[in-house]
Amino acid sequence: MSPHFIQYQKRWLWCVVLAAFSMSLAYSFYFRIAPMVDARAYDNIALEIVRTGQYPADAINRPGPAYEYFLAAIYAVFGHSYSAVWIIQAILLAVTALLAFFISRAVFGSLWHPLIGLAAAAFVGFSPDLISVSSMLMTETLLIFLIAAAVFSFFRHLDSGQWRWLVSAAVFVSLAALTRGNVILLAAPILLFFFWEKKWREGAVFAAVLIFCLLPWTVHNYRVYGEIKPFNASAGILYVGNHPGATGELVIDYPMPPGVNPEAMSQLDFDNALGRAGAAFIRENPLEFIKLSFWRASIYFSFARPFAFWPHLEGLWRIATVLASSLYSVLIFGLGIAGAVLALSRSAAPEGRSRPLALLGMLSTAPLTVLALIVETRYRFPAYPFLAVFAGFAVYCLFARREFFVREVKKIAAVAGLLVANAAFDVIRNFQRILERLF
Repeated sequence: MSPHFIQYQKRWLWCVVLAAFSMSLAYSFYFRIAPMVDARAYDNIALEIVRTGQYPADAINRPGPAYEYFLAAIYAVFGHSYSAVWIIQAILLAVTALLAFFISRAVFGSLWHPLIGLAAAAFVGFSPDLISVSSMLMTETLLIFLIAAAVFSFFRHLDSGQWRWLVSAAVFVSLAALTRGNVILLAAPILLFFFWEKKWREGAVFAAVLIFCLLPWTVHNYRVYGEIKPFNASAGILYVGNHPGATGELVIDYPMPPGVNPEAMSQLDFDNALGRAGAAFIRENPLEFIKLSFWRASIYFSFARPFAFWPHLEGLWRIATVLASSLYSVLIFGLGIAGAVLALSRSAAPEGRSRPLALLGMLSTAPLTVLALIVETRYRFPAYPFLAVFAGFAVYCLFARREFFVREVKKIAAVAGLLVANAAFDVIRNFQRILERLF
């Protein structure tokens, strides 16, 4: 690798970060996407918070409350300005790319090379999916920033031994969970790492800070609804993904369970009733649940699911987005999983594999949080920062450690074969659905 490249790595890094910010901002101001469906709901909730100072009681079914308060804070300072949201979300995307660079350096230690970090940053910052979603009022941009910040803080604590980084990791995990409740699973591999390394105090402090941060919202929900809910009500999604005729994807017109009438029930009672119906379906149809979970896994890892079905995309823009998003999914999943395989090879990690294993454990929580529920393309985004780091390592091995790459090529070919076969299976099984979403 050129010494010039290594010498000017900081300049290259800032080029990537600034380019990511600029591309996100340009996309937002070119399309000026008006809030719709979920985005409109988040927008209205944020406006209600600004107007009344309280979280609306009927918004308990929405993921939150962190993203809604994030929007409310922006509106309180800048007024009801989508431009301000776009600018701040562009900054968050750029910072997430920067964090991917530093996470890669912490994970790979003496194996690290600037190419790994720069590739990881580029895979985050230049992602057509993440650039698209940063132009919308959706939870994902804030969510992946919080996840990346939590992971960075965790590894920073391991390197420095400073407790403030451990506290930061717990705070960021709790905020991510308050953005989307299922992300709380990210805490599991962190606690498992401390347990495995016999770092009892670190594990106890992390868990205590996490609980402390989640406690105020839990108390709020108990006072308002009379139930212990650390996050917003989301049990109903269990039935949305597991009911007679379920496909593994979000279906708006799912059949109502017997005795459940949303018009005659409060939002919380309705959500609880759906949750019970979903749990009953799984208990009574375990094999069907396993099949649905397999289908969801297939959709999650499928190349045939570009993030390109939005109404603002027409003509050449839609074609370009389909191609860019599809190519990106091939690269991020193909190189990401290949990079994980390479990073866990004994010859690749002479000083130990605990950190790549820890990162892989965190990555595994991203699909696990949704495989029992429903899968949409944007639900894959929390995996992108982790995959980007491993993809950066794969790129480095391909260009700078070719002998090692060739030695492991059979494993990489097996990964590629599985991903291609899965995409083919998804296309065959859901051909009509995929056509409907793309055209």
